[in-house]
Amino acid sequence: MNHDDAVPELDELAVAVYREILKDGRYDDEDCAKAQDVPVEQVRGASALLESLKVIEPVAGREGEWRAVHPELAAGNAIATMETHSRRLAARAERLRAQIRLLTPVYTHGRHPDEGPAVETVIDPDTVHELIASEAEKCTEEVLSLQPGGGRPVPRLAQAQARDLALLRRGVRLRSVYQHASRYDLPTAGYVDTLSAIGGEFRTVEELPDRMLVFDRRTCFLPIRPTADDRPEDDPIPPGGQAAAVIRQPSVVAFLVGMFSIIWDQAQPFEPSTPQPEHISEQVKLAILRIMATGAKDEVVARRLGFSVRTCRRHISDLMQSLGADSRFQAGVVAQSLGLVNSRTEP
Repeated sequence: MNHDDAVPELDELAVAVYREILKDGRYDDEDCAKAQDVPVEQVRGASALLESLKVIEPVAGREGEWRAVHPELAAGNAIATMETHSRRLAARAERLRAQIRLLTPVYTHGRHPDEGPAVETVIDPDTVHELIASEAEKCTEEVLSLQPGGGRPVPRLAQAQARDLALLRRGVRLRSVYQHASRYDLPTAGYVDTLSAIGGEFRTVEELPDRMLVFDRRTCFLPIRPTADDRPEDDPIPPGGQAAAVIRQPSVVAFLVGMFSIIWDQAQPFEPSTPQPEHISEQVKLAILRIMATGAKDEVVARRLGFSVRTCRRHISDLMQSLGADSRFQAGVVAQSLGLVNSRTEP
């Protein structure tokens, strides 16, 4: 530990001395040493420690007498300067971060294609957003995206809509794949309806591997989602998907674009302005049955299909009722006997 960062630590003797001063308003080093059965030097060290913590102070003009200070008041006096310095340091750090970030667009636009890492890890979420905005400004041909989960949060939709409208108006082709569950989310359906009117293309599937964003088949953004089990203690990447991998290696980007094309070809058109097609509801039901047949819990089924757990449980209850099943196990058996799902369990 840095010497400047060291904090005095109370011990039993210091607490005993503080209690004695609090009770009598004065104490004698030698008497206290006898009472505590310790050398007098230790008692003097304890009183010096208490004085450094500002929880005792000498009584002016009365040698040998001390006054106990309320710990809360002492703490305020002791750390007031530190807190002021900390606030100033935090403000300076934020100003410094803002100044350095001014170079992000310069770095992104000016870097030679053959320079720098093919895969770049960006930890700070604000920097990720700035890089995405920069790539969107440079984009001239096509944007591809995978959007797993159900409805997207309204603030993200608003941010995405402003960016995507600008892209479409510049003649950039926009193709996005959502999950079937997003069809039943009004804000997401409204976003899709607005962008579809000026050329945006949207489809849905049962499941998606994760979020992905590709600009001009040149730069791809993927989330980094470390788990608590495999994340080293000194790993700077925060949990919860805040970090991103920015991929510019042509063969890797080409592979991811190929994966997108396969998903796109298997997806169903997402057209919010028309009545929801009946077969989508049936596909969702079959997907729930298929995942249930693997023994997955409700939370897993909900997460994989992009529903809330409550909505997922309602669908499961309806399915059990329609199959005449009293349990999830029985529902799986009936579904298999009807050929709705196969008997193979997923790994």
